[in-house]
Amino acid sequence: MTTVAVAGASGYAGGELLRYLAQHPTFDLIAACAAGRAGEALGAVHPQFAATPWADLILDETTPPVLGQADLVFAALPHGESAALVEQLPAETFVVDLGADFRLVSSDAWTAFYGGTHAGSWTYGLPELPGARSDVAASTRVANPGCYPTAVALALAPLAHAAAIDSTDIVVVAASGTSGAGRKPSDSLLATSVMGSMSAYKVGGIHQHTPEMEQSIAAAGGDSERLRTCSGVEDGNLTNATAVSKATAVLKATTVLKATTVLKATTVSKATTVSKATTVSKTTTNCVESDDRVESDDRVESDD
Repeated sequence: MTTVAVAGASGYAGGELLRYLAQHPTFDLIAACAAGRAGEALGAVHPQFAATPWADLILDETTPPVLGQADLVFAALPHGESAALVEQLPAETFVVDLGADFRLVSSDAWTAFYGGTHAGSWTYGLPELPGARSDVAASTRVANPGCYPTAVALALAPLAHAAAIDSTDIVVVAASGTSGAGRKPSDSLLATSVMGSMSAYKVGGIHQHTPEMEQSIAAAGGDSERLRTCSGVEDGNLTNATAVSKATAVLKATTVLKATTVLKATTVSKATTVSKATTVSKTTTNCVESDDRVESDDRVESDD
């Protein structure tokens, strides 16, 4: 058995990770760590574990001594927090970082999209990319891919590898649920704000996953130069091309939203018209039927 510890167990990503670990045949969880929720039972923090053997598992403090006891550590921490923790773990400890700290090859891209000091890059943990499976298997430190980058890479990597697309001109329209924003309360994430609705955010090449998506596509296409400088970043700053992309994307998003609104309004209008027409038709039919019975039926008014 491989002993496992999780840092960031109280978050949504940590909770989902624990769900997978609970079903794994060769992983033995010895520590689930959380910062603000340390000391609480796992079943109270993540209700999906309430009826499982792990329900009463008490979350530990997130400290290197606790995590360092495990053969393998999963870090499910906010972006920018994994690097400092990993530095304090034994060199022989296997680590998989679910955050973005070690995903990017370009330090300029990290500075432009995340800010702060670039911690370096680890083996990118998407085995479906060309040659990546053997690299992941041989690595002791692996950077787990982000959500949008995984979806985009799996869809476009085969095309990039076959040189069937222009990798410099790609538009991605993606949607995610609110859990992707984490557990921190926000008015914009309340059910009353999001139910039956969608909203655009970070459009136009400014989303932090942009350089990671470009990096994966460049790697799949064998473009080593673009892999080194990907993300439209020069000297740590977003280029003019990205600024133009922002404006274009905002315009496109606005147009799509307007078109969608018009479509909804038209659909409602058509539905209302059809409903009215149907009602008129039914009324006319009833009148005809009633008229046929006027002379012979004294209960016409009560039948109506």
